[in-house]
Amino acid sequence: MEPIVAAALLGSFGKPMKTFFVGPSVDLIPPHLPNPSSPVTQFLDRAYTDNGAHSVIYISFGTLFFPLPSSTSHLMAALDEIPKAGLRFVFALSSANATLDKSWMDGHVQAGNAIFPEWTNQTAVLEHPVSSSDFFASFAMSYTPPSSPTGPSRRRQSITSCRMGDQPINAVQIATVHDCGFELLQVRTGPAKSTAYRNGTEIEIVGTEDAVRDEMKRILKMSKGLRGKHQRMNVRMLGQVVVDSLGPGGSGDIALGNLGQAIGLV
Repeated sequence: MEPIVAAALLGSFGKPMKTFFVGPSVDLIPPHLPNPSSPVTQFLDRAYTDNGAHSVIYISFGTLFFPLPSSTSHLMAALDEIPKAGLRFVFALSSANATLDKSWMDGHVQAGNAIFPEWTNQTAVLEHPVSSSDFFASFAMSYTPPSSPTGPSRRRQSITSCRMGDQPINAVQIATVHDCGFELLQVRTGPAKSTAYRNGTEIEIVGTEDAVRDEMKRILKMSKGLRGKHQRMNVRMLGQVVVDSLGPGGSGDIALGNLGQAIGLV
């Protein structure tokens, strides 16, 4: 969508408009070191000791949105498949609307499968060697979520779940256009519980918990196979584009300097 918006901005307001494309808001060098006393860091360290690298999935829906109570059973059904695949997960419950069954969470915590912090240093989690290449995220309305800039810049593919607004478009960008992640479809409810069209195929949205489990199981299996390997190659290349753009002399770096000059900061 960005190239279309960029072209449209030039004449959208009746007069020429100077635009500066500075790139995504990410830190190429982590601004904070991991806190060794953090429960999340300790959880990651234990998982690394027990299962080695790439054995934890990070999950976040951001600070604003969270699946509605009517669909949390679908979410829990999907997440139950992660330990079955031999993985663990960190689920950041940053939204004030985040509601999950406490007994369900306690069960995963007691089994050592998961941790549910209210907030965590996302970059530190993704930088940890235990973090899986899969980064489960929701696309929040009106902007591209952390999984898009942070995921590629950290060479992490995504598993996305849409809710509203421009989320389906962003999910298609990740899962289809760039092919560096998967999109969960069976979690859809309401008017979206009909038919999804992907690459010329029609996918019926059954929307049952069993369908959600089967889809998540299939995605996790693919992420460990040739499809996942191909996506990780794609996300590494996409990540390098981000890094080169934001680095010295890159297109984003140059645009940021030009913006500074235009507003008198440089």
